[in-house]
Amino acid sequence: MARPPFRRAGGRSDPFAPVPASVEARPLEQAEEVPVFRPGRRFFSAASLALLLVALLHALGHVSPPPENAGRRAVRAVMEAYHFDAGLGMRPSAQDVLDSLSLTMSIALAWLGILNLIAARDQETSWRLIDRLALLGAVAAFALVVVYAVFRVFPPLLSLAVVDGLFVLALVVPTPRSASDG
Repeated sequence: MARPPFRRAGGRSDPFAPVPASVEARPLEQAEEVPVFRPGRRFFSAASLALLLVALLHALGHVSPPPENAGRRAVRAVMEAYHFDAGLGMRPSAQDVLDSLSLTMSIALAWLGILNLIAARDQETSWRLIDRLALLGAVAAFALVVVYAVFRVFPPLLSLAVVDGLFVLALVVPTPRSASDG
């Protein structure tokens, strides 16, 4: 059975076809402007880069040694000692679960930031899609700010509030659009 042809917005049908010379990479000294920071996508791109920075800071916080005191050592010892049956023969400790969720947060934030930057860089991405991604980013970042406010965790609250503000700016600052931009 033949596969139906792949069709992208803008008419390119083969995702593996050579990239036209007009969009091939050029040396940095020849570039007029960085495509992700072209007018209308600057705040969206800044918010996406901020997501990458938050992901990096979160990962660094995960691998950095915590401040040591008797209370922290006692909590960690209890978390490492408590194991539960998670199915498939796995018996993680509570500390294993916490570590895996912490790394998941870093990976997920980096993933979202990279996806947004890919969308911002692509000449065929419509303004409508960028607006939808910015709205999703603003709502998700705000939801995380609320979570960290409820649980009183200041560092991610502050960093994600900045990300949220950048996504909101991407939504409210007027952008230069033409009728064909979608």
